Amino acid sequence: MTSKHPLTLAAALAVLCCGALHAADESDQQIEAAAKDSYVFRNYLKHDSVRIKSDDGNVTLKGTVENEAHKTLAAETAAGLSGVKEVDNQLQVKGEPSKSSDAWITAKVKTALLMHKNVSAKNTKVSTKDGVVTLRGEADSADQKDMTTEFAREVDGVRDAVNNMKVVGAPKRSERAQHQGGDRRRRRDHRRDRPDRGREVPGEQDRLRRPRRAEGRQPDDGQPLARPAAAAGAPRASGGGRLPVGAAGFTTSR
Repeated sequence: MTSKHPLTLAAALAVLCCGALHAADESDQQIEAAAKDSYVFRNYLKHDSVRIKSDDGNVTLKGTVENEAHKTLAAETAAGLSGVKEVDNQLQVKGEPSKSSDAWITAKVKTALLMHKNVSAKNTKVSTKDGVVTLRGEADSADQKDMTTEFAREVDGVRDAVNNMKVVGAPKRSERAQHQGGDRRRRRDHRRDRPDRGREVPGEQDRLRRPRRAEGRQPDDGQPLARPAAAAGAPRASGGGRLPVGAAGFTTSR
């Protein structure tokens, strides 16, 4: 009697292999679709001819791109996709320049800026003349402008970097304080130069110098002030008349 178990085992293995291959095919299709639908491919590489093929997570890039920066960007984007194990970048640059040319240096600087999140490669225009890189565009801050210069100078072949970027961010505290100080000085100069400053009003100084009478002044409650009380032991006039001769320390000569 012949056993059927070996045939059953072989069939089970065949089913498992087919299922694994089917799952691998679906994963490769998802990788290819994700690459084409990525932000980089839809915006930066939309004018390039890039073909992506995935085989069990091993991605191969073929086709042509405009510059070296796009070639590097395509490889970095594919390597960051879920399920990708390795990237074989076979992209060709249209009219690829020599490594000593200004065009090659410009492409390398653009690539370096794309790799750093602290600078804006999109808002930076790069040009090269005899190895000297010129940067133009807009920066969010003075620090971002300085970092863009440093990243450009680190590229091989760059002799120097001239940064003509404009800082469009909010001014620093020191700049705001300087503007506020200028406003205070202008207001102070305006008050000093007023034509009526220091002019005396007629009769004003005489009124201020005139002594005030103590008698008859009205206090805050509206009642006249009382006369000062007589000193103890001082003689008083009797019947409302005059003080007697010799009173209050006065003597008469005979």
